[in-house]
Parts: sequence; C-alpha cells; structure tokens
Amino acid sequence: MKKTGVILISIAGALVLLLLVLFGVAHAYLNSDGFQKQVVSEVDRKLCCEVKLEQMKVHILRGVDFVGIQVASDQVRPRDFLKADRLRVRYDLYEALFHRRVVLEELKLSTPQITVDLTEPPRPKPPPAPKTPPPEQPSARPADSEQAIVIAPRPELPAPKPAAIVAETEGGWPAPPPLDLKKMIVEDGALTLILPDHEKLVLNGALIKASLSEDPVPTADGGISCTSMDLPHNVKLEDARVSFLWRKETISLQKLMANLLGGSLQAEFNASRKQGEMPFDLTTSAAGINLDELLHALDSHSFNAQSGEIRGKTQLDLHVEGSMFEPLKALGHGQLRVQGGRLMNFLPLKFLGSYLKRADEYRDLALQKCEMDFVMESGRLKFPQMEIFASDIHVSGEGWIQFSDRSQNFKLKLALRDTIAASFPEQTLEGATTKDGWVEISENGSLDQILGDLKHRFNPILSRAAGASAIDSLFQALPNK
Repeated sequence: MKKTGVILISIAGALVLLLLVLFGVAHAYLNSDGFQKQVVSEVDRKLCCEVKLEQMKVHILRGVDFVGIQVASDQVRPRDFLKADRLRVRYDLYEALFHRRVVLEELKLSTPQITVDLTEPPRPKPPPAPKTPPPEQPSARPADSEQAIVIAPRPELPAPKPAAIVAETEGGWPAPPPLDLKKMIVEDGALTLILPDHEKLVLNGALIKASLSEDPVPTADGGISCTSMDLPHNVKLEDARVSFLWRKETISLQKLMANLLGGSLQAEFNASRKQGEMPFDLTTSAAGINLDELLHALDSHSFNAQSGEIRGKTQLDLHVEGSMFEPLKALGHGQLRVQGGRLMNFLPLKFLGSYLKRADEYRDLALQKCEMDFVMESGRLKFPQMEIFASDIHVSGEGWIQFSDRSQNFKLKLALRDTIAASFPEQTLEGATTKDGWVEISENGSLDQILGDLKHRFNPILSRAAGASAIDSLFQALPNK
C-alpha cells in the first residue's frame, strides 16, 4: 500500500511538473514578439484595416487585449475612423500552440468612437509598384561538430483582400469584413454617420452583438441596442433596439423599436446598392407621439407666440421607397391621426371667442377630429384629404407642398355653424354658402394667402374683439378701488 501511494504521488507530481512546464512554454510562446506580431497581422488581415495599439496584454485563457487602439483604412472617410479603449481577441488556443496558427473566434471592442462619412466615395491610394526581390544569398552550412537547428520558415500570410470593409467607388455604406467569426461584440460604443445629404445620425451607448461569415459572401447579422440615437432635424430616439442583416450589396434593419417624442416607434428598413443607385424602402408606425414636438422637429419655425400651438397624441403610419441619393424624389404614402387634439392660444380664435363671449372655450379649443392622408410623389407632398373638426368649426380640404422650392397650393373649406355665423356682419360671409346648418367659405392658394384672406374677411370682427379684449385686460389690471 505504501509503495502504491508513493507511486501515485510521484505520478501526480510528474503531471503537475509537466503542466507547469507546458504552461511556462505556452506563456513564453504567447508572449513572444513573433506570436504577438502574428496576432496583430491576422486582425489587420481579417478586418482589412490597419490596427495601431499602444499596448498588448496576453492572457493564456482569456485571449489578447489590444489597449488604446486606432483603426485606419484608405477606403474609409475619414481614414482614422475608429478609436477604442480596448479590443479583446479570443483565438483557438490549440491551433496557436500546436499549429502556430492564429484562428480568431471572438472580438470584443470596448468604448469605441466611430465616425464614417458617406457624403463622398473614398479615394483609395494606388497600390505600390512591385519591387524586384534581392538575389538569394547562399546559406552557410553548419560545422560538422555543431548540431544544426533548422527552423522551417513560417509561410507568408496572404495579403489583405481589397478593402471590403468600405464603400465601393460609387459611394454607400461599408461592407462587412470578410471573416468567419462566431461572435463580435461592441459595448458602450458611439457611432456618427454623416449621411449623403450631410445630415448626421449619432448613436450613443451602443451595444452590438453579431456573428460574421464569408461564405458565400461576407455577411454580418445580429442585433443593436443603444441608449439614444440622434436623427436629422433634432429628433431623438431613446432605448432603441433593432435586428440587422448586413452585406456588401444590401442592408436590412428589422424589428426596430424605440421611444420617440413621448411615444413609441416601430420600423423596418431595407436598402441595396445597384449600379451606382441606392434604392431603399421604409415602413414605420408611430403611436402616442407628441404632436407639438413632432411639428417643431419637422420645422422649428412653424409656431410662435402669436400663431399658438397644437397639441395631442399622434398616430402615424408611413411607407416610403426611393433612392438614398435623391430622397426628395421618393414615393410614399401614409396617414396622420391626432387623438385628444387641442388648439391653444391661436390668436384669431381668441378674438373670435371674445366676440362670441366664449373666450375660455376658444382659447383652448378641443378638436374632436384631426386627421390627414398624404402621398409623396413627383417631388411633392400631397394631401388628398385633410379634416379638422371642433364643436362649431369644421376645416376640410386638400393641397400639396413642393419639396424643391417650398411652393404650395391648398383648397380649403371653412365651415361655421349657422348659429354663430348669424351674429357676424354680412360682409364677413360674402360668397359663403349654407348647407345642413353650416355656413361654408372656400379659399384657394398657399397657406399664407389663405390665412391672409381669412384675416381680411374677418378683420371687422377680430378688430372689435381685440379692442374689447384689450379693454377687458386694462380693467382687470386696475386696482379694485
């Protein structure tokens, strides 16, 4: 028994010693300059970019950490398009130790800052002229008394493929890197995309989880989430998440969900790149959007203290398709519905309320119905149907706005209940028609022209009401005594 125990202890000690030796050899090899250069070269080759780093830390079981990295490519604008605190590279340890080969399994990028400019196609540098290799020197034979140690030269790594990470010469989005990777993670990232129309799309707090393959074509698929996304026209998405499929010729965003302007948004987006064109289609649905915030986002100069404001919760359904290079020529259609709409502090309505002795009601007018259909075609935003309905006022009509020069034309019909129209002077209702208890006034032209005509028509009422309102305000300001 004693002899058996000694043997077992000896075997265990030998195994421990062997493991320590193997660990030391592995540690020495993985920390050698040759292996570290091979890792950097493989990352460069797989990403088709130039990776610069301040420091490298090797962990036998956890992989390699690139600390303080900067990624550059002649095919991306700007050339130095990515900076990050750390890139962790996980590789196949067996292949590294026994075949001296770096096989990447996982990349994890921490706190990257990425900027990609899509306004112009990149201009790659021409490839350098091939150099004539120097003549081979005869190798010295070792002396017979010395033991010759022959190390087989490591085969040259294949040259990087033409930068597949970026747009073709016709412009567009970058293509995914051509590599097989089980997992690629980007955590706490910041991404800025400068779009072809020079607007910016900015992601903050981004978390990306993806897998990549190069058979049959380079493909990346996975999911993205971010704490906030700044869109053109001062629109911000919060807590956004989306699934994506990314290829050189196509990109697809599915199941996009986010919080937007007090409500929620769902969308799907697909784009492709064909012969210099970049067709896309977008389908989106939004619910509970604050109407006043939406209008300010579309045109920050639409409202001021005199014109008042409109509030409510918006339901928006939209489908658009066209070219990303010519977005103003896109085709689309949709519907806008407002629930709980209110027209507040609209000056003409305030004066009308003063004239009718119903000032409080018209200062904050509840809208029982507010909806419109719209169509995008021929460079125009058309409104085939518009309707706003309150208790005593009904506005309906149609019109269009030209994208290129902001020209517009509308045909609107203002209807007033005959019970309140009866108190108006005759000249204010000149040309009006009466139908089913409503007095209807028709107006054509731009919105400014229509508002000017209505102001002129109702000026006697508004002036009298404004004077009465001013007198009321004056008396309210006087002391009680």
